Amino acid sequence: MIGILCAVEREFAPFSERIDNPVTTRAAGLEWVCGTLAGQAVVAVCCGIGKVNAAIATQALIDRWNPTALINSGTAGGMDESLEVYDTIVSTQLAHHDFDHKTLQGHHPFMTEDFFAADADWLAAARAAAAKHPHGPRVFFGRMVAGEAFIEDEFRAAINQKHAPLSVDMESSAMAHAALVNNVPFLSIRTITDTATHKGVASFMENLPHAADLSCKFALAVMAEMDAL
Repeated sequence: MIGILCAVEREFAPFSERIDNPVTTRAAGLEWVCGTLAGQAVVAVCCGIGKVNAAIATQALIDRWNPTALINSGTAGGMDESLEVYDTIVSTQLAHHDFDHKTLQGHHPFMTEDFFAADADWLAAARAAAAKHPHGPRVFFGRMVAGEAFIEDEFRAAINQKHAPLSVDMESSAMAHAALVNNVPFLSIRTITDTATHKGVASFMENLPHAADLSCKFALAVMAEMDAL
């Protein structure tokens, strides 16, 4: 059973539309869709925006369905200047950009480094998927950060200086945090909707539909590679 987590309905729709034999249930204030996707058993959920919603959904999914892995698919803001709208980012490391990591190192979960690491096997599957489609949308591997704010110009420089991330969103690090303490493999796949050049909520809304579709398609390619390993 693979758990799929998306933040907003438009990110969730490409998955829910593809799930075969869907069975919908409600739990923890959320609507869950169980079924098969590309021949694999899945449970998918739209968790809502923000780290608290993301953590609630991740823990509820783990408690109720005991997934073998978790995939977060969706959209993000581009932080690295080389990125363009519709580039896809795969997490190698994830961090909260609005939380002091010394707290996480000195207290539960007693981290030994500043970032939550993505699962090595799922990363290998993602790299294999990217290598098979060299002429498709660009795929980058690197750090993601998340926090409780939509990042435009304010805080951009400080986040880049501290974390040097490829992308920023509002959920992925919380999902990774919950996955870590439950020892569940985790990978985040996010496609860029806005950058320092093409910025703001208007850019996000305009590019959300296509970016969400791109993330979903790449996530499915990664699942197929993982299934073949």
